[in-house]
This record gives sequence, C-alpha cells and structure tokens, in this order.
Amino acid sequence: MSAKQAAKRKRKNKKKSTNDIFRCVFVIVMLLSMLLFANEHWFHLDFIPTLTDIYKMTGVIKRPNVVVEQDEIAVHFLDVGQADCIFIYTPDKTMLIDSGENDTSQYVISYLRDFGVKRLDYVIGTHQHSDHMGAMAEILRAFEVGEFIMPEIPEEQIPAAAFYSAMLDVIEDKDIIASYSENGREITLCEGTVLKLLGPVGDNYEDLNDYSIVAKLTSGNFSFLFTGDMEKIAEQQLLMTFPDIKADVLKVAHHGSASSSCTEFLLAVQPQYAVISAGRNNSYGHPSNEVLERLCMFNCTNLVTMNYGDIVFVTDGNELTYTTTRYGESEAA
Repeated sequence: MSAKQAAKRKRKNKKKSTNDIFRCVFVIVMLLSMLLFANEHWFHLDFIPTLTDIYKMTGVIKRPNVVVEQDEIAVHFLDVGQADCIFIYTPDKTMLIDSGENDTSQYVISYLRDFGVKRLDYVIGTHQHSDHMGAMAEILRAFEVGEFIMPEIPEEQIPAAAFYSAMLDVIEDKDIIASYSENGREITLCEGTVLKLLGPVGDNYEDLNDYSIVAKLTSGNFSFLFTGDMEKIAEQQLLMTFPDIKADVLKVAHHGSASSSCTEFLLAVQPQYAVISAGRNNSYGHPSNEVLERLCMFNCTNLVTMNYGDIVFVTDGNELTYTTTRYGESEAA
C-alpha cells in the first residue's frame, strides 16, 4: 500500500470515528431527553430532575405559555421551592407578594424581566421569615419599586438576620416608601381589580407566622385569597373579623402544613382551586396529607408547585384559565 493510500484510509477511519462519536452523543441526548420528558409528564420520580429543574440550574427560564390581553390580569405563583413568591400583573399596576429564598433571587428577577417588568408598584412581604423575604433585598435592588408593605411585629420578634438587614438597607438606600399593613386598606391595581388587606387581625401572637399579611384580590367575578403562613389561631380570628372570605383561588397557608387550613376556614373560603407552594423532598413533609384530604372535601383542584411548576391564572373578570410550566393549560368555570 502506498503512502498516499495509507493517508487516505487514515482520514477515512478518522472521519468514521468522528461520525460514530456524534451518533453516540445524539443517541444519548435523545434518550436523556425522552427520560426527562417521561419523568416530567408520567413517572414523577424524585431522584430524576425535571426540565424545569434543569432550566433553573442552568439559569434558563422556561416561561409559561401565557398571553395576557389588554383587559386581563394575571396572577403568577412562582415555583421557588419551599418558599412563596406571587406576582400580580394588571394593565395599570404590578404587585409582588413575597420573594422566596435568596438562592432563587435570580430566578425570580429573570422571570419578571422576561415578562417585561421594569417596575413593581407594590411589594408585600407577608412576614419576616427568609422563605418569604429572603430574596427581597436583591429584588428591590433590581427593580423600581413604588411601595413596600409588611406587617408590624413586636420588637423582640424582629429577626436578627442578614437577609432582613439587607432588605432594610435597600429600602433606605433607594428611598422606597415603606409602610405597615392596615386591615381594610384597599389597593386598586386597575379598573375592576382591587386588593384588600385583611390580616393579621391580632397583635400578640407567639408565632411569627400568625402575623402574616392576608389579602383578597377581586377582579370581576373572580377572587384570590393570599394567606402567607397564617396558622389556625389567626385563621379563626380572621373569620370573626372578616367572615366574607370566599374565594375562587386559595393560596394555601404555610405550604400546606397541618397547622393551617382548619376545616372552618376552608368552609368559609370554599375554594375552587387551591395552590400550594412547596419544594420537592422538603424536610417538613409539606403538603400534609391531612390538609390535602381536607381540601378534597371541597372538590377543589389542588395545584402544588413542586408538581406543576409555575402556575399562572389569567382572567378578564368573566372567565378564568390557568397555565402551568409542567402540565399545560386548563380552563376554569
């Protein structure tokens, strides 16, 4: 064999080897994609990451397939693990309720920017725990903010935590209007859409969770009840002060903990949809089976972020639909 023929064969073998590698990589990628897709839609095995998990790990946002028309509002329940973060969009004003933990701050910021948010007219921190205010400093720093609202708590219960000090520093540095929640206050977000502050109704709780701001959003024929981490004692006091708390969509308190969502409270709310913000494999066992069973008594649809990802409700006041990043879209009555 001549040197020329040997060189030609060598190039041919090298090309074949390269093609074989590409084929193997392609097959592996396809198999992994099929596995991830199957797990996200059918198997739900906890030890296999979902596509949403991978998007978050790589910093890429899987945006919910949501189109909001000019006469509609959207309520986003963000999947921030074992924490809370809710974004309310209206044609006139925007509002953020809670921020999630600090390690998901960039996810929340990117999510909001992806929806074109440059200003948050109102930001509510339901109570001074890190799973509700941990990322607040970063978010307040990233956007123009109109007003920040939080509950007034006893001095001895104010957290001596870095996230809280950082949040107060940003509020001061940016000269953000800061106020304590006032029960009965109504905030008009756009024509026909009003958020009313209902709680906390007490001022002497042992547990910081019970100081959670409770708010009811009404838009046309539909309403949403946001509950923070309030527990049974606060729920019962709220019922005595504001008995009319019926709502179509309930943000289930305290990530579905058995210490919240008592039967009397759920009877008053009569939710059609229950949204629970909880993280995969969380050490608390949230949501508890006890709460899920109570909710089933009302034949409501349970939507848990660790299963459904980001959950977005859209309404024009006459119809209500919701979309999730994992299971597509459904229509509500």
